Amino acid sequence: MPGSQQVPRGIMRKTTHDGKQQRFNPECCVGSLEHFHRERRRTMLVSSQCHGNRVTGLYVGADNVRRYFPKRVVRIELQLDHLRIECGLAPHFWNGQPEIHDPRLCLWLESKQSKRTECRKPMPLAMTPSGDHSFTLGPVTHDEQKNAERAAGAHDGALNGTVKDDLAFVN
Repeated sequence: MPGSQQVPRGIMRKTTHDGKQQRFNPECCVGSLEHFHRERRRTMLVSSQCHGNRVTGLYVGADNVRRYFPKRVVRIELQLDHLRIECGLAPHFWNGQPEIHDPRLCLWLESKQSKRTECRKPMPLAMTPSGDHSFTLGPVTHDEQKNAERAAGAHDGALNGTVKDDLAFVN
């Protein structure tokens, strides 16, 4: 046809928000999809919650809640070593109290906490997405701890002294 442009194979046309036609290669979007999946697998730094010598739950952090926990999810699965448990999420989990309380989780955390010399301090843990509403919980590696401290430092400077969530993403 006269006046029509041949579009190379693999290249498509899309209409931009202002109505103009634009060529694009859908294969270029694969990288961004891979980036999305990589981000979903990013490890969170979380910590045990302690009251005296007793572990009372798991502190996830508000930033992690916004990123990994849709409000419609009321239960999650946690892989704790060889044990897999299902934990309920209370409504206040999304409203300023990003904590998970479950007796089985607390027992597992206490067993890990008792092996540490600083048993009264919250223990940092790595929480990694492993499926839909499913996470693996385990010890934080040295590299993860360093990355989290670096990310928290960069995050702190960006907030210019405002209150920040003290747990960061690692990887």
